[in-house]
Amino acid sequence: MAGYLTLFQSWIYEHFPGLGRRRLVTSYDDTTPRAMRWQSPRQSSTLAEIRSQLDALTYSGVVWHPYEGHRGIRPFFDICMYYGWIRIGDTLWRHLPERVLRQFGFQQDIPRSPTTVPDADVVAIDHMWLHFRAHVVSNVRHAASPSDCVDGYIQWFRRVSHPYIIVTADDARPTLAPRQRPDVPREARPHRRSSPPSPSGALETIPEIHHNV
Repeated sequence: MAGYLTLFQSWIYEHFPGLGRRRLVTSYDDTTPRAMRWQSPRQSSTLAEIRSQLDALTYSGVVWHPYEGHRGIRPFFDICMYYGWIRIGDTLWRHLPERVLRQFGFQQDIPRSPTTVPDADVVAIDHMWLHFRAHVVSNVRHAASPSDCVDGYIQWFRRVSHPYIIVTADDARPTLAPRQRPDVPREARPHRRSSPPSPSGALETIPEIHHNV
């Protein structure tokens, strides 16, 4: 595993309230980086505990868009929906927000394969970034519930992914019931949300960070 692990760890804390061990920093200020909201304990979870927790996750164990209550401090920008290559120096990464639409409050479609994004050189990547409005995910639908997805998505996901770690009988798995636990943050509760600002009109809605994101 490589990359900025502090950022990845705080992302886990925000999206999976029952996963791992952490402590909320009571002195956290919304104007400071979100990663400063959490403090890891000296004693971390064991590998066996983490595997068991991951396999036991259901819809209600996920905070699908935890930053909704933080938009007043950090607004949602169209550029977040940019798809294609991004880079820092000579390091290139695919950025594909259509693979995690529920994180933005939209219904999850079955995404294209990351390999369909053609390779590009540095000059082309910089040009696309500067003209990002021509390269944003469009025709998205607001999620009716935080875990909303199109028909067939779960079947597709189980086929292309590795949904469980511990081998056991299927009937021993928890059901993926779309319900909310009462102890998840307020911003994770189901509600209607307004469309993200799109002065360019590039990001249109239909009426109601790893290598291959």
